[in-house]
Amino acid sequence: MLTSEFTKIYSSTLIPISTSGQITSHPLSSFPHLSSHSTITNPISSFNEGLLSSTPLGLDLTLIRDSVFDEDDLDWFSLFPEEIRPEDCMILSGSGASSTFHRDPFEWTGTSLLLQGEKIWRFIKSTPKIEQLLEMESVVSEAWGDLDVSAGYQSPHTLYKRVDSFLPATFTPTPSSGSDLRPDLNLDVECYEVLQKPGDIIIIPKDWIHQTYSINDTISCASQRCGIGDVKSVLGHMAERVGVELNIEEEFEYDDAEGILGRVFESFGIEY
Repeated sequence: MLTSEFTKIYSSTLIPISTSGQITSHPLSSFPHLSSHSTITNPISSFNEGLLSSTPLGLDLTLIRDSVFDEDDLDWFSLFPEEIRPEDCMILSGSGASSTFHRDPFEWTGTSLLLQGEKIWRFIKSTPKIEQLLEMESVVSEAWGDLDVSAGYQSPHTLYKRVDSFLPATFTPTPSSGSDLRPDLNLDVECYEVLQKPGDIIIIPKDWIHQTYSINDTISCASQRCGIGDVKSVLGHMAERVGVELNIEEEFEYDDAEGILGRVFESFGIEY
């Protein structure tokens, strides 16, 4: 129902569609036709941040996402200034399309709700050695304009160089060897795989490098969360980006959430 509601509401909306990295704009309604030509060597996908902001459908998806977390665990992102508040991203992918092999910005907890199709997810725990082996590079987020407050980390490599005989069959995390997936990289590390189906929510911890692969046409909602278990690492990451020394533990000794954020953002030069 959510899929049909989404495609109906945004049918005529122009969205950026990537074909092997080349971006063009098309109505959302044209995506099924265009994606029918998608393959692993000619991937077609579309990333749409902020498309659902402040809409009833966006609220419905937020409620579904938040249902897997403790209701008393405040999402601190809801208190961030609007100009640096992360927004949900609707992702449309054709068969064979994969995400970059990356670790998320902001040190947040990521979530992904699949509305249509089937996706493979592969995860590797981040360590300095692994990031060096994968040639991970910092990628500054463009979402905040001139405010350099966050960066993600991305590898030029892929875990889907071979796919046909290496696809998991269940949502239960299945350990496998990174060396089997990429013998050329000598990835002697455990890689966890899951098969995601419509209605499944994936929770991505902050220290896990991950990559997805669409078996068929997929529609998903990627979100992020900053609960009490995330907020100190998120603010620490931001402090590092803006070059401010911040005693995180001291900031949390007193005051409420808004008071803490007010002081911290003031030290960053961000109006709160």
